[in-house]
Parts: sequence; structure tokens; C-alpha cells
Amino acid sequence: MKKLLILLCIAVLSTTTIVGQDKGYYGKKAFVEITGLGAIPMINNLDADYGYYVKSGTTITSGKDKFNTGFNVNIGITLNPQNALSFSAGYSYFNIEGPTNLYYYEPQYNSYMAIPVKFENLKVRSLVLMPIIQFSTKRHAMLPVGFSHELGFGIVRSKVVDNDYRYTGNANQDGSFYHNGTSKDVIEFMDSVSTVNGDLINYDQVYKGFIVMYGLNMRTPISKQLAIHYGLRYTLNLAANNQWYDYNGPISSYESALNDQLANSIRITRLRSIISLQLGLTYLF
Repeated sequence: MKKLLILLCIAVLSTTTIVGQDKGYYGKKAFVEITGLGAIPMINNLDADYGYYVKSGTTITSGKDKFNTGFNVNIGITLNPQNALSFSAGYSYFNIEGPTNLYYYEPQYNSYMAIPVKFENLKVRSLVLMPIIQFSTKRHAMLPVGFSHELGFGIVRSKVVDNDYRYTGNANQDGSFYHNGTSKDVIEFMDSVSTVNGDLINYDQVYKGFIVMYGLNMRTPISKQLAIHYGLRYTLNLAANNQWYDYNGPISSYESALNDQLANSIRITRLRSIISLQLGLTYLF
């Protein structure tokens, strides 16, 4: 898939020299643009079961996911006044529900045991690579400016951002839990038994997925070479494989159990990210 996207990008760039077409806006056929994206995660906030926690002093408390952002760089070429091709690369930044269970290996049972926790929301950064088809249904269209529809399909690579996240136990009100008949502090206990390269979370783990996009975009010229563009994007985000977390499934390792939870949170959050606003600047040449 990654090789295919690279080939599509090369095809878009090479088209500037091989496509014979009508002249675009003041003879400008190609364009490069920088776009900012913003979205309010309304669906997550309306979900009463969504365990979203934020820092509050030295502890954590229930909160809301207020705003998600992103940006991309898009380069393209008009094939004719009504059609264009482009390739977009950028990042999206959003928050996910933290893990609801942490795990430790219990030798006497030869299995991994779960500890219920309240975990601060995790910050996620996703790389999005996507070829885009742009077209206008207007008879007197003059792409790359004016109104256009966008269709895109691409790949997504997500990672949890390294940060000093906080959590507390969720078994007892004081944040402790019982181990072998003794009340213990969850944080101190987990620091002693379970880590991934010194951390509770593997920040190198990549969570893969796909994105299907339909957009409505308007480019308004402010000079012969510059335009402001703005519009809406509707997206369908899918996991690359069956990244569903099975709370009752067998646990083979601490890391795999944690990664399954995070993959599930990323999948759910991205799947619920349906619509976003876009605003940016286009350079025409």
C-alpha cells in the first residue's frame, strides 16, 4: 500500500510535464497548499461510557475532549478545468481513552492479572498519506480555483505521544488494590512489575489503518498566485485488521494486552471522527 501511494505521488508530479490541457486560472495549472484541520469530538463526549480523564492537580478527574487538530501539505495538478489530481501528506492530533486495565504476571497462577485503573487521556499523532481526486460539476469551472469535490483514499499510521501520563487505581476509592491480602498503591506496584522499555506504554508501537475521504472545498483567489481555501471533510477511518479488544480473551504478555486496548481506543476514536473543518492557503503556479 505504501509503495502504491508513492507511485501515485510520482504520477501526480510527473503529470505537470506530460498533460496537455486547457490553461487554468491565469495559466496556473499546478498548486501547493497548506491546510489546517479542526474538529470537535462530539460523539465521544456524548458517550456516557467513554472513560476520559484529565489532570487535576496531583490527581485526575473526569473531563471532556474539547478539540482535535491537524494539518497537511497538498500538491496537485489540474488535468482540465473540471478535474485535478493531488497528493496529501500530514498529521492529525487527537486524544483517546486511556487503558482501563493494567496487568502484572502472577507466578502462582501462571497468568497475567488485571488491575482496574483510571488513566489520563492519551495524546495520539497520526500520519496520513492520501492521493485525492478533485472535480467540479460546474460547466464553467476553472480549477484549481473555485468550488470542487474531493475524493481520497489513504493510509494512516498512529502512535501514542510520549508524555508523563497520570493514572490511579479504580478498585478502591483511595486508588489502592489488594494483592495477596495486602492493600498496595497501584502506581508503586506497577512500577515494580510491568514496564515496556522503562515505560507503561510502548511509544514506538504503530497502529495501522485506512482512511476514505469526501470533501467540499472552495478556493477563493486573493491574487494571481494565491488563494484561500476552506471547506468540510467527511471521513471514514478503518483499522487495518481486527483491532478489537477482548476483555475476556487470553493474555500472552503485558505489552500485547496493553497494545490491544490502545488499538481499540484509537480505532473507536478515529471511527467516530466523521467531519472536520479545513482552512488554508494555496499557491498557484
